[in-house]
Amino acid sequence: MASLKEQRATALKSARALAEYVKSEGRDFTEAEQAKVDGLMEQAAELKSRIDAAKPSDDLMARIEGLGGKSGEPFDPEAARNAKAAITEAIATKSSRQVRMGRKALDAASVGRPPEGNQAFGAPVGSAAVSLRDLFPVQTVETPTVRYYTVGQLTGGPAITAEGALKPLIEGEVTAHDAAMVKLAGRFVTTTEFVEDVANVAAEFMRQALFQMVRAENKLVLDTMQAASGVIAATGDAAKPLDAIATALADQQSLHGVTPELLVMNPADLAAVRIARSTGSGEFVLNPLTSGAAAPAIFGVPVLSTPALAKGTIWAASKDAGTFYERSALTVTSMPSNDDFDHNRVTTVIEERVLPVVTQPSKLTKITLS
Repeated sequence: MASLKEQRATALKSARALAEYVKSEGRDFTEAEQAKVDGLMEQAAELKSRIDAAKPSDDLMARIEGLGGKSGEPFDPEAARNAKAAITEAIATKSSRQVRMGRKALDAASVGRPPEGNQAFGAPVGSAAVSLRDLFPVQTVETPTVRYYTVGQLTGGPAITAEGALKPLIEGEVTAHDAAMVKLAGRFVTTTEFVEDVANVAAEFMRQALFQMVRAENKLVLDTMQAASGVIAATGDAAKPLDAIATALADQQSLHGVTPELLVMNPADLAAVRIARSTGSGEFVLNPLTSGAAAPAIFGVPVLSTPALAKGTIWAASKDAGTFYERSALTVTSMPSNDDFDHNRVTTVIEERVLPVVTQPSKLTKITLS
């Protein structure tokens, strides 16, 4: 659909073309031609009024323009810039618009926080707002259902084999699963007066609504991990969380030969680790000046800190333990509905269709502290 500016330019171009045609014939306008030009000019004037009416919400959209970022707090700045005029017009003129916001994966170097310069939701550098979708590789699909496979722990393996002898057998259980994409959605209502009078508050409302989408994703990911069969279970003393983490990492190294790439913890459990002191010396176990307060790591393993995970539970995960499927980018739709137009209201809907799955459950360890 053409923008308001494009529609106005087309109307003016048509009026000008008709005027030049009449001029080239050296005559006056006929009644029909005059009526057509008058109609085109009225249309252009009305479109100009609608364009001017959209300007008060510019401040709001300048903020929304920054919804993109490189972190797992998800929006692509280029998509946001392209969406600016569309959403501004929808809110100010009570018309319908839909935009798709591209998502970018969390940079491994900035696990647990938005990287420098990120404007996603206006989150400050060093915040613990993380997107757990980035725990696993993100894959876009074109179908409403997904077939994926879980792989059990392999048994057997290569060994020294005599020439001509039977090679050792490597076995593992592979199971196929079919699952439907899950829709996450929400909506909120604003008025054109609200946008004009308190644009900063309206921008914050949008920001928080999008944060809620990330929180919904985080819960979906954790629920999927919790429900997975074959996950390694471990326990530990709540007073000695570092011991439990060290043991879980060692067990994964023994089982798979690699160290888990991420730890997921509740902020309270992470705080307990940060304030832990050595018996006798009373010194911090982790040096608070060097342990990376913004992007923490324990035994060299980066930590994702999120309140979406219950206190007393820690996950040790390898990134190839699962996949995060995405049907399409996050969609933001603004439109008047029912009697919204009569009341200067616009309903904005945010939605996406996603599906996190666990494909190698033995590469996840759930540590329960008690």
